[in-house]
Amino acid sequence: MNIIRRDFKYILHYARKYFMVMFFLLVILLVDSIASGENPIYYLLLEDFKDMGMIYNLGEFVPPFMWIIFHILPVFAIINVLYKDHIRSGTYTILKTHSKREYFFSKIISSLLTIVILFITIFLIIVIVFIIFRNIEKDDIYNLFRIFAFIMLDDIVLCWISLFIAIAVSFRISVIYIIIQLSVSMLTNISFMIGQGSLVFKQDIFGGIFDLKSNILIILSYMIIYLILMYVIVPKYNHYGSKE
Repeated sequence: MNIIRRDFKYILHYARKYFMVMFFLLVILLVDSIASGENPIYYLLLEDFKDMGMIYNLGEFVPPFMWIIFHILPVFAIINVLYKDHIRSGTYTILKTHSKREYFFSKIISSLLTIVILFITIFLIIVIVFIIFRNIEKDDIYNLFRIFAFIMLDDIVLCWISLFIAIAVSFRISVIYIIIQLSVSMLTNISFMIGQGSLVFKQDIFGGIFDLKSNILIILSYMIIYLILMYVIVPKYNHYGSKE
């Protein structure tokens, strides 16, 4: 528990500047949505987080910039902090833990807690502000929750996988992995790619083909497979942190 608390505080301290950028962007999105004069939740989702929906040709493809930012920024912030901590203090920290599993799984849990708290906070701010300034329906809140919940889950899985890649292979390779994963989601209709469950116009509630049950099964499959692999692989991992 102590090492989880340590990693969690470490993330909050050293990644706070990235999170502040996210909240600054959130303020801009809230003002833009309210000023539109339309349903603010639908404006936020259908305009600010607008994507191309189901991909059949790339002739008029426009990247969903806010969707990209809300995936890359928190994931990059967390893996950057934890990777640097591993390089600087890995030897000392591992020796203080009972096992390599405890060391690595503390980073998994602390990153999960950070992302969950971050997105719950963002979601609550959006809902509270919109309730104050506009009349919104329960269905609108559900649609908002579904999209942001899957952005959150995407970020958790991306963070876990890219963190292992950074530690075991290279930080640069982990960043390349994130970009490739999100790019394939944007440019294809492959259902099992991370990110498909949070692209607005690909969801059944907005005319797409991806339903809630399938999205949950896919993301849970990633999580379960990853955790099982890490449980098996981590004890055999021999790198204790050193300078690149």
